Amino acid sequence: CLCITEDGALMHMAYLSGKKTIGLLGSSRSDWHNPKLAHTFCFTSDDLECGNCMLSTCKFHTNFCMTRISSEHVYEKAVLFLNSTETIKLYSNSPDLSICFKR
Repeated sequence: CLCITEDGALMHMAYLSGKKTIGLLGSSRSDWHNPKLAHTFCFTSDDLECGNCMLSTCKFHTNFCMTRISSEHVYEKAVLFLNSTETIKLYSNSPDLSICFKR
């Protein structure tokens, strides 16, 4: 079972229930909303100058924190996540970083 969702009630209920969860945080502050648990992975905007802005409307009118996360990025992480058994790190502040696995 895998839940892919934006930062909202569904994301929090999924990881609290122990389900593998991929969250799309966008402008949400990852230090508040990213659980950083072994069964979670969150795309965040930590690496952007405007990241974690908490604005509902992008001040640059680009929504880059979300549009840079492609469906291919999400699919790739989902496949790796579903095939992993002993995940030790599933946190990234950039969509380009890989998931790390216990060997």
